[in-house]
Amino acid sequence: EQTRHNLMAEGADMLRRFPMDKTGRARGNFQATLMEIRGPQADILRGAMITGIVWSPWLEGTSKRNTSTRFKGYHLFRLTCAWLNQIAPIAAEQELAAFMPEIGGVA
Repeated sequence: EQTRHNLMAEGADMLRRFPMDKTGRARGNFQATLMEIRGPQADILRGAMITGIVWSPWLEGTSKRNTSTRFKGYHLFRLTCAWLNQIAPIAAEQELAAFMPEIGGVA
């Protein structure tokens, strides 16, 4: 559970650091409205869909609008998910190593 929370925090940080300035009009609305939803079974990172302010599917490249414009999206969530999937086993092993002495395992 702690590993899951740590990975979500890392993913949120990555999404907030991602430079979105291809047009020169970036104002930080996506980063400011990014939602972290912590649940008992899963944690969810969700981008906001606020008309006129930020529309995360368009920024991701998955909205209908992307097919009619030259902007094909930043693929922020796709890239973040791939990166988190790569580091998840390492993070889990590190977290497990910290608890091994408590459960009678080898330190």
